[in-house]
Amino acid sequence: MFFLNKYNIPKNIRFNSFKFALEEAFRRNLKIIVETGVARGKQKFLFFSKANWKDGMSTLVFSEYACYVNGHLYACDINPTSIKNAKKFTNKFKDKVTFYTEDSVFFLRNFKKKIDFLYLDSLDAQYSNASEHQLNEIWTIF
Repeated sequence: MFFLNKYNIPKNIRFNSFKFALEEAFRRNLKIIVETGVARGKQKFLFFSKANWKDGMSTLVFSEYACYVNGHLYACDINPTSIKNAKKFTNKFKDKVTFYTEDSVFFLRNFKKKIDFLYLDSLDAQYSNASEHQLNEIWTIF
């Protein structure tokens, strides 16, 4: 999966985790990825957003993986601006990504496809209810 190498940049502090996870996903032939919380990027000037590698840019990485394995990424975020930015970042792979602007627990509760790879990243740890929210996400799929 040579395409991963382009994401190995100093600002991408999550690269090794993504590389390990996606190599394992590839080894297991996992093709349906579900992500809660999309790559937001960061605002630059008034109308432009750019990659924010400190956030990991998971949506971009996962969308390219989905393209590579002829799979699909289903990405959910409650914030329409974040969805809009993530769509810009993944435009090259848009046929392999479906976005949902919804609460992640609601989204997961109503998602009917088999999930091969689940990436929960919808509420940042600085919020006091982040752990509880992620636990609720997990409970909805079991």
